[in-house]
Amino acid sequence: MLPPGGTRLLQVAFTPGAEGERTASLEFEANVQAGPHRVALTGTGTAP
Repeated sequence: MLPPGGTRLLQVAFTPGAEGERTASLEFEANVQAGPHRVALTGTGTAP
């Protein structure tokens, strides 16, 4: 839990499971009326 005006650093790894352009989203909630927050993620999957 963060105090009002507080910040938190998050590290997210997006590792596509197939080749080519891939998209996903990271969604999190806050206790504000704006609803859930969504961040778009994009990446290019490559062959292992």
